[in-house]
Amino acid sequence: VITELCAEEVELCFKDVPRTIVPQLKFLSASDAPAVKIRKHKWKVAFDEYDRNRDGCIDKDEFSCVIEKILGKKASKTQIDRIFEKIDLDNNSFIEYDEFAHFMEKR
Repeated sequence: VITELCAEEVELCFKDVPRTIVPQLKFLSASDAPAVKIRKHKWKVAFDEYDRNRDGCIDKDEFSCVIEKILGKKASKTQIDRIFEKIDLDNNSFIEYDEFAHFMEKR
């Protein structure tokens, strides 16, 4: 269990997520499409990977698995809740793609 991990440290873990989750996107290059389009495509692929039950949103259980996969360790419920709340802008207990993309864009 991670005991000394702040939300900012976990947010940093997302820095390389699209590259680590989706390395096969080599066919897209800056000459093929604008950088923004490539970035958003990678985010969509990552979001779909995280949305394990394919319902179009990421719940806290799925999010907890994401954090554990990225860090290689479990985070506490408090840590998960804190980070989740930063991303879940409408506070409906789910992260929709638009919220995920907004969070990723801010990084």
